[in-house]
Amino acid sequence: MSVSCCTVTNGFTSCSDVAFWICCVITLSSLSFSDDDDDDDEDDTEALMAELERIKKERAEEKLRQVTWQLAPLIFLLIKAC
Repeated sequence: MSVSCCTVTNGFTSCSDVAFWICCVITLSSLSFSDDDDDDDEDDTEALMAELERIKKERAEEKLRQVTWQLAPLIFLLIKAC
């Protein structure tokens, strides 16, 4: 049985389960976690998706205008023929 919970072999530290979890808890407790970053990312994603939809709508409207102008002479001839 080892008295120490950690041993060093070839430059690598090997710890018992208890020591590992204590190290994890200490490390995690020293970190600062914030949900604000996630909220900002979600807000950015929503804004980008809204912008993408706006661009798609504008392109579809422009395409419709182009097709309408291209078909206008044919429509005029059809109406005139009736």
